[in-house]
Amino acid sequence: MAPLPTYELVDEGNRMLWAGWAKLVRDNDWSSDDCTVIDLLPSLPSTRAVFAQDSRDGSFLGCVVWNEYDEMAFIGYYIVHPSMVGKGLGPKMWKRAFARIPKHVNVGLRAVPSMTAKYSARDTPYFVSHLTNYELSVAEAREMCAKLEPSQHSLLNVEKTTDDQWEELLDYDKEVTKRDRSELLDLFFDHDSVNGVCLINNEQRIVGYAAVSSTGYLEENKFKLGPVFASSINDALSMIAPLIDHCESITTDAKILVKTLSGTVGERALSALIDKEPEHEGTTLFKRPFRNTIDTEMCYIAHNHGGHFDA
Repeated sequence: MAPLPTYELVDEGNRMLWAGWAKLVRDNDWSSDDCTVIDLLPSLPSTRAVFAQDSRDGSFLGCVVWNEYDEMAFIGYYIVHPSMVGKGLGPKMWKRAFARIPKHVNVGLRAVPSMTAKYSARDTPYFVSHLTNYELSVAEAREMCAKLEPSQHSLLNVEKTTDDQWEELLDYDKEVTKRDRSELLDLFFDHDSVNGVCLINNEQRIVGYAAVSSTGYLEENKFKLGPVFASSINDALSMIAPLIDHCESITTDAKILVKTLSGTVGERALSALIDKEPEHEGTTLFKRPFRNTIDTEMCYIAHNHGGHFDA
């Protein structure tokens, strides 16, 4: 093992360290981590971090980043700079992070396929779910939406909701996830990269909502759908369709990312409408047994946001 350079472990980090983290996330093309995650995570009250920095100039060498809420600590990032791989820095950051995480909380993470066996054999042995990803062109995404009859409900852009409707949307999210994600959703829908729609029934009640956000580097033209919460596949597709239009209005070369979660209605219903095989993106694991609270029959696409676990 090559020797480590002189380094320091720093709790929470600074602007330069967070910038190093954001660049490495984008360089790795982790499409689950849309632009809102990268922009919002450093300032969320629930965010905790251990960074490694070069003692000589304070430059970024690696980090472990997690969020603490609802009696859990969800680790969203455990990464080292390519120049540090194989030098033993990762385990030192990992040990420091676990020393800081309260002992009573359950620790979770989403492991990439190459690391699943390692994580499940050590600190996080309990399986929760798999996440898969379809990358669709605008034409392929439209073909998916056109296979079923549209919803009978009315569409409304989230930015045009009244104060009462916005509170109703937050309540709807809570109904699906069984978690209070109000703080995150306020910030999420205020982000420049996000476009969202909701469904209004004949009684003027919200009966579904969906969003899309940009991800990766802008020139890659990738847009991640999520969340998509609805009561039927027809409702879900009727909300996805205008979001596809929004992506195409930004670039005709848009790539639409559809990430389905094992055990949900979305995994069953959406996969039946997509004529290609998905990529296995990750496995969610926890330190102790964990029962997810999300309503799997209303979750077509999970939010999958590092700021507040939903599935």
